[in-house]
Amino acid sequence: MSISHLNAHTERMESLFHSGRYSDFSITCRGHEFRMHKSMLCTASKFFAAACDRGFKEAHEGTMDLSDDDPEALRRLLQYLYTADYTDKEATFWPDNLKSTRTELEQGEVTLGTSTLDAARPCSEPSMVAKPVEAASNNMLVYALAEKYDIGILNDLAKCKFVLCLAPEKWASAVWNAESLIHLVQTVYTSTPVSDRGLRDPMARFICHILMDEACNLMEHPGFREAMRNDGALALDVMDGLYAAGQYSILRARAFERAHAALRREMERTRRLRNANQYRNA
Repeated sequence: MSISHLNAHTERMESLFHSGRYSDFSITCRGHEFRMHKSMLCTASKFFAAACDRGFKEAHEGTMDLSDDDPEALRRLLQYLYTADYTDKEATFWPDNLKSTRTELEQGEVTLGTSTLDAARPCSEPSMVAKPVEAASNNMLVYALAEKYDIGILNDLAKCKFVLCLAPEKWASAVWNAESLIHLVQTVYTSTPVSDRGLRDPMARFICHILMDEACNLMEHPGFREAMRNDGALALDVMDGLYAAGQYSILRARAFERAHAALRREMERTRRLRNANQYRNA
């Protein structure tokens, strides 16, 4: 099959997803409705197949409520079922049945996942690309949903997209701040079990890359230090990564410098107390 035929098929499937034509099943999420097709849902996910095949009420009513999920991440998951891909950009299109949400997005009033869309950057711009931390967060949410609904191949795709978001060159040319990165790290480590290394390993490697940058002071950031204290698994992964990269000596040197500085401060404080006591006794 030629590329043009594949593209034409993808366009038809995308149109079917957008329009909801001929749908025979609906999924609701926090007041919004996705008009879907059982054939697309059940052939891709054992979760949806079980709901429709075993006579649950969802099969009889033709609707399922998934309001526990993030609506934007759910939209990406459903988009994948039709097109075998999804966009990790900010919302640049919505199915026709989500016009109310699209309007709210354009006004910058909806919080999706871990970030609030900025009203100064309208979602109607076709060339808009999400900031690396936002795109990584989007892929992280899709990764979690793919795991939840047993769609293994989407799980792999979300992981690949997540890793691509952590490419150093993308962060070098982007505007980001330590708080957003720290939040992403914390969310990755709190939303995945220790045994699931799909996102944890690339996240830890990226943190090590940032820490090895001499111009970066992430290690001194109070929020990052707090995250390391609160999550032993994160701290261990970072230490392992730095050790593997031959940076353990640098850590020891920095630790020595901090200890030496603390000792000098303590000696200075002791000297001042001694002088003060001598002045009072004089």
